Amino acid sequence: MIKRMKGIPEPLQKQVLCRTGCGALALLMCVIMLFWTKDLYSVLACIVLFLFFVASAYLLLRRCSLGNYMVLSGACIDVILTPVRKRTKAIQLKTEEHTVQVMVRHRRRKIPVGACIDLYISPTETVDERDGIHRIYHYLALEIKRSVTDNGKSEA
Repeated sequence: MIKRMKGIPEPLQKQVLCRTGCGALALLMCVIMLFWTKDLYSVLACIVLFLFFVASAYLLLRRCSLGNYMVLSGACIDVILTPVRKRTKAIQLKTEEHTVQVMVRHRRRKIPVGACIDLYISPTETVDERDGIHRIYHYLALEIKRSVTDNGKSEA
């Protein structure tokens, strides 16, 4: 498993580790619920959650080790925010051929305009096209490679 992890990109490694960690937490919750509540339904729910996260991590690791993903690289040209909480809702990337809008999920940090972004997607991912902009709703991982500062210099 360690050899498989070394062969895949870092953002995908983080996703696999995050899913494995959530599975470990679900197993820990299962053990705690077993001794604390002794309720069969709570324990079964934790076991199902554990199995879901472990299966998800395994399938992602398998997909990555087989190279069954695509990397879409581009520069961020626009960031769309939610109206109330001003969180990042979507970003627009300018790739070599197209403009791609990506619906961002689980993003706590702001994505600066001008940042170079690598987007890891499945080859079977559906891409919608509206108004000449390709839209992607699901992705495996998102990596911000570098951002451009106010004085024009790039940061790592």
